Amino acid sequence: MSMPKNPVKAPQHLVAENEELRARLDEAEDTLRAIRCGEVDALVVSTAQGERIFTLKSAERAFRILIEEMNEGALTLSLDGIILYCNRRLGEMLEAPLEKLIGSRFQTWVAPEGQKILQELFQRDATQTRRRQEVTLLASDGALVPAYLSINDLQIEEIEEYFCMVATDLSEHKRRELIVASEKLARELLAASNQSRQALLSLIEDQKRTETALSHSNRALTTLSEVNRALVYSRDLDELFHSICRSIIQQRGYRLAWVGYLQHDAEKSIKIMAYASDSGEFPDTIQPTWAESGQGMGPVGRAARSGMMQLCQDIANDPYYQPWREEALKHGHAASIALPLTDPNGVVFGVLALYAEETQAFTAMEIQLLEEMSEDLAFGVNILQVRHERDLALELNQQQLKQLQENLEDTVRAIAGIVELRDPYTAGHQVRVAELAVAIAKQMGLSQERRYAIHLAGTVHDLGKIQVPSEILSKPGEISDLEYNLIKTHPRAGYDILKGINFPWPIAQMVLQHHERQDGTGYPQGLKGDQILLEARILAVADVVEAMSANRPYRIGLGIETALEEISAQRGIHYDPQVVDACLTLFLEQHYSLPESSLGNQALTPIRTFHKPRGRG
Repeated sequence: MSMPKNPVKAPQHLVAENEELRARLDEAEDTLRAIRCGEVDALVVSTAQGERIFTLKSAERAFRILIEEMNEGALTLSLDGIILYCNRRLGEMLEAPLEKLIGSRFQTWVAPEGQKILQELFQRDATQTRRRQEVTLLASDGALVPAYLSINDLQIEEIEEYFCMVATDLSEHKRRELIVASEKLARELLAASNQSRQALLSLIEDQKRTETALSHSNRALTTLSEVNRALVYSRDLDELFHSICRSIIQQRGYRLAWVGYLQHDAEKSIKIMAYASDSGEFPDTIQPTWAESGQGMGPVGRAARSGMMQLCQDIANDPYYQPWREEALKHGHAASIALPLTDPNGVVFGVLALYAEETQAFTAMEIQLLEEMSEDLAFGVNILQVRHERDLALELNQQQLKQLQENLEDTVRAIAGIVELRDPYTAGHQVRVAELAVAIAKQMGLSQERRYAIHLAGTVHDLGKIQVPSEILSKPGEISDLEYNLIKTHPRAGYDILKGINFPWPIAQMVLQHHERQDGTGYPQGLKGDQILLEARILAVADVVEAMSANRPYRIGLGIETALEEISAQRGIHYDPQVVDACLTLFLEQHYSLPESSLGNQALTPIRTFHKPRGRG
């Protein structure tokens, strides 16, 4: 009786073997620890040829050569990620010289999406000294480098703790994965093709069909990309349609492309909006219609009526193509596809038609991509139409706003005219104040809209004087305290008139505050500093300068020099310093001048002395 080839060992024998293996493992770990700690200078290794002695000192150069010649990037890192050493391969992977890598933080060479993974790898774990993970690195030229990182925790006595890392470039691996995926797709297409073909077709023929299918898919994908580009950059429908047709024809194999809109006339015709062809011409015999008879029974008419893609893979033998067959074949059209264009409600408003130079030109994947393209086109058309309608509405709103603005200006001028009819001696005062105030506001950098509001307020800032008796306004010489107090009511009166008008700006408040002063000595509210609207502070300076420099029934104009001296003396007291500075710049540096008084050379009443200085402007 023969003995079994693998006799069962006794338990005590197994225990002995286990203890021997543990002893060898402990010895190996002690040796490795001694090497790491520098406690040994050489190793004695038993081989089949005898014992060999390896000195660590003499092996250092060999180990360094080994590290430098590795196909993987090797590096050591401090605990905070500083690269202490790296080999040439890492420099090649990151397209960077070693002097740039060594001393830099490894985190800077990792793509943003890999930072979290790297942080996890840097987390020291007493139970797991080696950690591995796939991370995308970032080369110096911005290229992304897929890599597999293996990191070890190292600790050697009398040396600071650090990491040892090996980076394996996965670019080739990824490329091979893509090749494998492409090959898998090719095999799937080949298998699908084999189902419809006889089993005796050669492998070369099958490969050719697969290549053709991939070529057609790439053609459709490129067309889809070009169409989407046209959708992004086109500004109107005509530009969009022509751009898309040209993009389609630029792809090899497409001979003609056109876009048509459905017409709701008696013939149910289709209006050609744009086309492109390899010959530059459009076949005269193509008169598309979506009627349910005759020429409307072709792919285009059926697509328009059904809202579904219609395909003709062989024009020469398609019975529905009889009306256009001869002309189509004459132009080299062997197959066609008609794709409906629908609005957001699913209603067909147009058709996109493509013609190819070979039969069976449209593969399943190509058809799918072309259908996606037609959907994108329909979406783009709808977006442009909405944008066009919006632009028309905005243009109409702008026209209406302009008309309202003109009406508003006419109203303000009419109101200002009422004041000047009652006070002819101050004719033009409000307009000149408005113009000077706008110039000051422009010098201060205020927006055009705020300057416009200031102009309106300046034009009617003395509107409240319509309730002041005209004999007081035009009274020569001295006025009494009672008369002066009546004049001081005009800002409030103007405010009461204007507050009921729905201006886009606080015009009424500007009129109310144009006699307020920085130190609170103004009227009617006694406001101070920033309590006063900036526009009102500008009007206050413009009002004083114009009033002092112009002729009045109770005095000759004091001149612009005196007016500028007044606002300079009261800068920061009565008047806003910035407004005063802007006004002085206008007159002294930019040589601004007020329009001449409308009084012209009229004779003035002799001046009378006031019992206290006061202005009526």
